[in-house]
Amino acid sequence: MKHQPTLAGVSSQAIDCCLPAPVSGGNFSHSYNEVLTPPTLLTSEIKDRVLAKLKLQLQSYGQSPSPFQWAGLSDVVDTLTAMLCGTCPPKVHLSSLDPGMGKTTALTQFLKEVVRSSDHADVGVVVFLSRKAEIERLVEEANLRPDDFAVYTADDECNAISPTPVNDAQVLFTTQQMLTSRCKGGSFEQCSAFYYLHRVRDVRVWDETLEPSEVVTLSSDDLGELLPYLRRMAVTTADQVQDLLGKTVSAPSGSVITIPAFEGLTGLRVSSDHGGSLRRNLDALAAMSGRPVRILPGQGKQKVALHTREALPTDMAPLLVLDASGRVRETYNCWNRHRTGLVRLRSAPKDYSALTVHVLDQGSGKDSWTKNDDRLAVEIATVIDSKPDEPWLVVCHKDFVSISIPKLILEQVTTARDRVQFVTWGQHTATNAFADIPNVVIASTYCLPDWQYSGLAYACSGRPVNQELAHSAVGAIRLGEHGHNIYQALCRASVRGNDGGRCKPCTAYFIAAKASGIRDKLADWFPGCQVTTWSPSRRRLQGQKKRAVLDYIATRRAEDPDAVILFKEVQEAVGISDRKQLTKIRKCEHFRAELTELGLQEHMIGNRKGANAFIRFFHPILSGD
Repeated sequence: MKHQPTLAGVSSQAIDCCLPAPVSGGNFSHSYNEVLTPPTLLTSEIKDRVLAKLKLQLQSYGQSPSPFQWAGLSDVVDTLTAMLCGTCPPKVHLSSLDPGMGKTTALTQFLKEVVRSSDHADVGVVVFLSRKAEIERLVEEANLRPDDFAVYTADDECNAISPTPVNDAQVLFTTQQMLTSRCKGGSFEQCSAFYYLHRVRDVRVWDETLEPSEVVTLSSDDLGELLPYLRRMAVTTADQVQDLLGKTVSAPSGSVITIPAFEGLTGLRVSSDHGGSLRRNLDALAAMSGRPVRILPGQGKQKVALHTREALPTDMAPLLVLDASGRVRETYNCWNRHRTGLVRLRSAPKDYSALTVHVLDQGSGKDSWTKNDDRLAVEIATVIDSKPDEPWLVVCHKDFVSISIPKLILEQVTTARDRVQFVTWGQHTATNAFADIPNVVIASTYCLPDWQYSGLAYACSGRPVNQELAHSAVGAIRLGEHGHNIYQALCRASVRGNDGGRCKPCTAYFIAAKASGIRDKLADWFPGCQVTTWSPSRRRLQGQKKRAVLDYIATRRAEDPDAVILFKEVQEAVGISDRKQLTKIRKCEHFRAELTELGLQEHMIGNRKGANAFIRFFHPILSGD
């Protein structure tokens, strides 16, 4: 049962006095007041209550937005209330206020007021999020009664957060993937899976990134994976796919080919035993069927077929998008220039003068970590040790091949290790767990494959893939995606705090190659920040490598100055199971320096193709094993 709202809190006049008159130019942009109609009396009352409680809530967090930032928050609430009363224009409304300014808090305060309003008991709200973990976080923050909301995902355990059926819950939390799967190629208004009281939900909110079109790809490897399945299920189709595989591999990079029309793909059923990749590849093949695709280079001799398709139902608007990265990503600019339907709400970035960024001009992708893991780990450990009494957050890749970045760094840290926390790319958004940490290391660069940047450029511009794209356009998309990831990662820490429009003090360390362009864009992404050079320390190796050199080789050298120390002996003594790992250790400049100081060199003993032992300088000539 709905109940009447109670205390309104601060008056509308008290809030409005904090808001400046609409302005243009500088860092403050707006278009909101040009598109919304005046609110009704009922929605105006809800807006007043939401803004009043939002202000009190942010004050309790120690947050105090500037007047311009309050204007941006007011636009968010205006858009929500306009959808509530049915006066919002059918457009995508983007709020790109910086992290920590209160966008999500504004949403949760709005949800609380809506479910309290008996006058709007028949208006449904749906919030689309990217991950189930974010649903759980938002449900906890909104603190609604279980009979006021439902959760709709592919996970029964997640759905059990509330027992209320979807159709009976005024507020619905669901995933963006669920929208894609339920409304693929159809209408949102006709998709009953999201209905409230047997009708479409009018208030629609999208959290984080949104692109107007979806990038669809199918690599030559993916086509090869389809063949065994299709050979059993549809022989003729399998033969067609085999021909397509040969055509794709032989096609020049950058060329355009037309995919043959495949009949009967929609009738194929994939069991759960086959896994998600087979299902995804079949879906991509069906999307490309009978259409032109652009062939782009993948890894090695791999080729990738690129296509785009509309990501949202055509009747999805009005829709409110809450994406802090909207200010730094090029995808929205591309959308704005080449498409229609996007409205930017007023936005004013924080003052980042309390942020100092140190940049090490060094590659930090997976290839760089594979080749320079010891050096990179030592440099990061050195800056962590420079503040032995303060907490640190390190953002890095997940473990790959034999590389574990957290393990490598902690092996080199000589001070307390329990004050160092790690978050991996992919988990670097939508969490406040590290908001009090004042020191951050961006230890690796998160890069998409080159063809993905091309796909985003096509998707956001609306151009068909058989038209050429300017190289500069793809480069701008790439740099914008770097900005998005760095911005989201850094804003997990204390810099997300807001003190009168200024970020909380924070020190950040970035490892990024000069060619990436990241250093030159930091001042745009974080206006007012101080950018300096992070000079390598050249500190010597610690951890496992130090043990290999000092704890074993040095001991053997002391016991017998003329000892011949075989590589195999060192491996067994220090627990290195993979000879390639020892080879990489031997090639490290720090290792070689330690070896020289011990008076040792590498040497070939016996009938070998290369060095296999450590011996002292000017050692007697050895002829046998």
